[in-house]
Amino acid sequence: MHTEMNIAPTDFAQLAQSRFAFDPNSLESPPNCFIFGLYTLASIEAPLPSIAKLFAEHSFSFRPEHHSHPALIHPETRFARFEFFRDQTGPYLDVHARHVDGKMADLLRERCGLDIEVIPFTEFAALLEYIGDRFSRQRPVLCDFDMGYIPSRYQYQLIRGYEHIVFLTRYCPAQNRFLLSDQDVQDDPVAMQDVSACFDGMLNLKGVFNCYQVKRVGVPSPHLSMAEIRQDVVENVAYLTTGQNDAGMAAVNHYLEGMAQVKALNQPFYIFGHWIFLTQRKLQVRWCELARQTLTTPAQRAALANLQHHLRRLADKWGEFTMLDHLSRSTQRVTPAQVAQRCIEAARLELESPRYWLALYETL
Repeated sequence: MHTEMNIAPTDFAQLAQSRFAFDPNSLESPPNCFIFGLYTLASIEAPLPSIAKLFAEHSFSFRPEHHSHPALIHPETRFARFEFFRDQTGPYLDVHARHVDGKMADLLRERCGLDIEVIPFTEFAALLEYIGDRFSRQRPVLCDFDMGYIPSRYQYQLIRGYEHIVFLTRYCPAQNRFLLSDQDVQDDPVAMQDVSACFDGMLNLKGVFNCYQVKRVGVPSPHLSMAEIRQDVVENVAYLTTGQNDAGMAAVNHYLEGMAQVKALNQPFYIFGHWIFLTQRKLQVRWCELARQTLTTPAQRAALANLQHHLRRLADKWGEFTMLDHLSRSTQRVTPAQVAQRCIEAARLELESPRYWLALYETL
């Protein structure tokens, strides 16, 4: 455990010792930057069970007020007023002074045998000392960051307080910059000035700048147990059939109403949250493959096959949205209205999801 010290700033040249680099082909892409970081960090040391064990969740939430600007689409950030995301009723990854709890922290411990260690900093010199120590071991640094301080991202100098979790992998002394990696981009250059400003911004935002490590606890099974499958299916049935007005199918219907308005405007847009659904559905397809190794009766396997086919169709639809969204930002041949239409098609297909999970539930 690193202990903060009042020291002179580390000689930046020492940070150049790291030659660490990720193999992009080996990286998983879960719908959460924190899980990506923790799982990747642990995988550097030893193999882990499939990350799909963690991502059966099929849930939705809708929030009408992502921003308070009178326009539906904020003229500067391009965010729509509403959010469409997974369930947000309970803690997902809740960071405390020295540990992390919440649903995903529990799943990491129970299904992957990992505990999360929090290493807090309030002095930049101490952070640099820690980074230098990690780099000398040829290991990356998993840490808090703010998207508003990453020059390659659209949030740069536009949106502050957009929390993210990234790896610092190397320091380039000639340019006085770090290389940063996450589940989307590897070796993204960020100037020391931006890293320092991000550190100060995190202190102002939450009083601390955290780094993270993981430790092994127990020997996890590579398989899904019947109890784990039942737990995941029961939770998804509850998520999708809830009577709450801001969750489940009600959330999907609110999203469809909002996207009809976005489509009519035909303006470039971002919707907070809905980017997760493509990677979530892909991992759910892999969860089905794991579950098939455990489920044995013909009824169970038939229901699982139908669910997996539905999830593949959903992944294709959300994938069409993602592809068109990227194209719309580089060519005028793809309009924002066409992108919004793909979102609408994916959400309409999501309305069929409860019956597939219910059919599997009835066989367990």
